[in-house]
Amino acid sequence: LGIYGLIIAVIISNEVTTVEEKAPSYTTFKAFAHFGGGLACGLSGLAAGMAIGIVGETLTQASAAQPKLFVGMAREYQRISPRVRGILRSSCRHGAAA
Repeated sequence: LGIYGLIIAVIISNEVTTVEEKAPSYTTFKAFAHFGGGLACGLSGLAAGMAIGIVGETLTQASAAQPKLFVGMAREYQRISPRVRGILRSSCRHGAAA
């Protein structure tokens, strides 16, 4: 989520210019527009982070209360883990396993 803030910062910093001939080329309108864009990006990242945390906590509590959920997650991990190992092995140089 933090990468979006970095992207907004780079976009804004490219539009900020120096004062030319005693007349600022960075107007108040641009400043407020950039402030609004940064604020919107930050608040949406905050909301998304809170939502991810709430969902993660709820699923953790549900898996603790219902052991069948853990078995399902373990089976899914066993099904996916060979693919992950294959990807890691194929990305290593000279066939060295990770």
